[in-house]
Amino acid sequence: MSQLGIPHKRYSDDFKMMVVQEALSGTISKRGICRKYSLSDYSLLRSWIRIFAPDSLIKEPVMTDKDEQQKEIERLKTLLAQRELELKPDKMCADFLDEMIDVAEEMFQIPPGTKKSCHQTINREKRAQAM
Repeated sequence: MSQLGIPHKRYSDDFKMMVVQEALSGTISKRGICRKYSLSDYSLLRSWIRIFAPDSLIKEPVMTDKDEQQKEIERLKTLLAQRELELKPDKMCADFLDEMIDVAEEMFQIPPGTKKSCHQTINREKRAQAM
């Protein structure tokens, strides 16, 4: 029991080895692993590493929260670039249609500001169908 009278949580060796392997993989920080598995503190994980993987202490990859943040930033930058590429054809189409409207206004001498929005056209068509 702990000093506060609360019994210590016990973990199986299999669980400890799994957590140690994940910690040594470097995919998540050690503090992140402690949060993920609700370990009482960082020193508990360090003691498991000393017991279950003593040789790894020399080669142990250092993974900080900054490393995780940098990976997340890179992932989000890649995702943003993909989304921008997906939207590019739609933007090009919208720009083309705006240019066509400008040309038509000039050609047919339609005063600026009298363009109907897409929503006005759709609403007018819905009202006509309802009647």
